[in-house]
Amino acid sequence: MKTFNIIVAHENFLGIGIDNTLPWKIKKDLKHFFTITMAVKEKGKRNALIMGRKTWESLPINVRPLPSRLNIVLSKNYKNLGDCLIFESFEHALKAASLMEDIDEIFVMGGEKVYKEAIGHPMCSKIYITEVYRDIDCDKFFPEYKNKYHLIEESVEYKEGDYRFKFLTYKS
Repeated sequence: MKTFNIIVAHENFLGIGIDNTLPWKIKKDLKHFFTITMAVKEKGKRNALIMGRKTWESLPINVRPLPSRLNIVLSKNYKNLGDCLIFESFEHALKAASLMEDIDEIFVMGGEKVYKEAIGHPMCSKIYITEVYRDIDCDKFFPEYKNKYHLIEESVEYKEGDYRFKFLTYKS
């Protein structure tokens, strides 16, 4: 089975969302997400994005499925989402994506339940994090990770609107 990476943005208390939406609008973070999840090492390959049903539903309709990447949705309710693959479990999704010859890297992009399962998985390699330096009222949270993963890369601090943030990469 292939290794996979997690990509997430969180605020000071690991909050990642409220009312099934992102609690901030940071264009540079969205561009970072796009750049990381689109990059492939080999021409002709694409990356896979694994997400829960609620994360899928939170995406604007005009960008679903996220282009040029295989979108995999975890759901026990959905049976057909057009250009997406649907699996009932994270493990089944990971195995299927690992077996596909056209898949370069696999990314987990949320939400809370999927992150909790992914972060403790032995095949989790890296976590790409946008740390947003604000206290924001959230109802969904990313699990604690700093005791299991170590920092390998850190950007300068950026400012956009009222938000200060950094891009960090952690490795298992």
